[in-house]
Formats: sequence, structure tokens, C-alpha cells
Amino acid sequence: MRNKILLIDDDANLAVSVETILSSEYEVIIAYEGGSGLEKAKEELPNLIILDVDLPDIDGFHVCRKLREDRETRFIPVIMFTGSRTHPTDRITGLKIGADDYLLKPFEPEELKVRISRLIRRTREYLSLNPLTQLPGSYSIEEEATRRINKGEKFAVSYIDIDNFKSYNDYYGYSRGDQIIQLLSKIILSILESIGDKSDFLGHIGGDDFILVTSTDKVEQICVKIAETFDKEIPRYYDQRDRERGYITTYDRQWKSHNFPLMTVSLAIVTNENREIKHYGRLVDLLSEMKKYAKSRGEQKGSTLVRDRRQDFVDFNK
Repeated sequence: MRNKILLIDDDANLAVSVETILSSEYEVIIAYEGGSGLEKAKEELPNLIILDVDLPDIDGFHVCRKLREDRETRFIPVIMFTGSRTHPTDRITGLKIGADDYLLKPFEPEELKVRISRLIRRTREYLSLNPLTQLPGSYSIEEEATRRINKGEKFAVSYIDIDNFKSYNDYYGYSRGDQIIQLLSKIILSILESIGDKSDFLGHIGGDDFILVTSTDKVEQICVKIAETFDKEIPRYYDQRDRERGYITTYDRQWKSHNFPLMTVSLAIVTNENREIKHYGRLVDLLSEMKKYAKSRGEQKGSTLVRDRRQDFVDFNK
């Protein structure tokens, strides 16, 4: 899968030139206005955005701000470039609002390619972004949870996992399996956008496993909505025959058949409301326990949501 570059620039000749320079290494997507550029950024989730400062509808600085405010695009590296805003204060403004680099026109093709390659590599290494969902991975998840622990915040974490995903992947193939992972990512992000807070964090561990960090008062509402939406959407990702009978049939190496129901999600919630969580390792242990419990509840209709309501034991006789 080639990395995607989104170019937002109203100069058609320049767009053709940039596409020619980059097309051998990247898939180049072009938007000629700031508004359509923001839409394409959310639709395509590119690996990097090249953003002109001077656009016909809204200026590039405003576009950059909107990109950084949106959960789906906040981690995508942005190179701003311009032929008119060349004063040092313009560059400082761009960097302050979240641009990762600021390049002046005209530019050297090789320099552009080097800057793009460096930014994509650096961003992926720093955030451990998942290439499929463009969500931060394990390193960033640990960093976010540790930051909240160290600040003494009350927070909630949900481990979100797809049930029967492996059988679906084996049966329909990896391409359709990837669509399911992207579906769950988009469902969670959409729900966070509508009822979550700006401080909410969504990470993708890998495969079909996601971690949500949110507030203790909203976590159940968010997770219930995730489960309901996934259960509503998932049937259309099955072929009609499998959808109507409610399961798929796979065969093991001994050609023994196994039936697997339509996919659901298991959501395990842990909070530090009633217990002290001093380090990330303890949080991981609690999440693993709750995830195992959610998975052990057997076959049931619909997704599963469990919340750890246990409290720390305190021996007052000591």
C-alpha cells in the first residue's frame, strides 16, 4: 500500500507538477480549495498534507487549525508552502498553529521529496501511527495514559475488540477484513465527535484492538453507542446468504466445519474512580482481566460491554 499525499492548492499547473514529482512513490490526491481539502483529509486520511497558504475560499492557516482540531486529522503531518507569505512572521505563524514544516515556492523537487519522506517517517516513529487507520499506536497510548496518571486525573479507559474477526478475515480475505477495522475506527471517531470531549484519545494497538481514553462520566454512554452502531452496521459487510443465516462456516485443517456468528464488539472499561492506578502496567493488567471476562460471557446476541466496578481493598487494622 503506497503512502497518500494530499495536496491542497488552487494552482492547477503547480498541482500537476507536484503530482509528476511524487507519483512514482506516492498516491497523490488533489484539492483546489480549503473546504474540499478538509473534506478529502477526513475521507482519505493521507499520510501527509501539502497545504498552500493562499487559497480562494479560506486561507491555509485556518485549514491547518481545523486539521489540528479534528480527531481524525490532528496527527497528519502538514507542510505549508507559499510564494507570497515569505516573511519570517508568516513562517512562525504556520509553525505555531501546527504545521510541521514551511516551504517557500519555488522549491527544489528533491528537497520536497526529502522533506516528505522525513516527516512521514518521523511521525510514524514518534506516534507509532497505524498505517491502516492513521491512529496512534502502543507508544502513544502508554504516553497518554501515563500522562493522566501522573497528573492525578480521574479517567476511564476502554479496550475495544472485535469478536469473530479472525474467522471473518480467513473467510472473506484481508482486504475485507481491513474494511471492518476501518469501519470500527470511523464509528468510534464519529461518536467521539458527537458526544465526546476534545480531550478524548483513541489509539489503535493493531489488528482489531483499540484503546479509548475518556472521562469517567461519559465512558459508558460512548461505549454503548459504539456497540449499538457496530451491531447495526456490520450485517451489510456480509454476503447476502451469510447475512440471512446469521453466520459463516469455516473449516479447520482436519476439514471439520465451524460456524461463527456475525461479528460483534467486546468493550472492557476500567477507571481509577474507586481504585488507585499508579502506573501503566497496572492499568494494562486490569484491562486484560476485563477483556477476558467480556470474552468469556459466551455466545449472546449483540455486543458486550463490561465495566470494572471493584474497589481497592484497604486493611484498616494495620
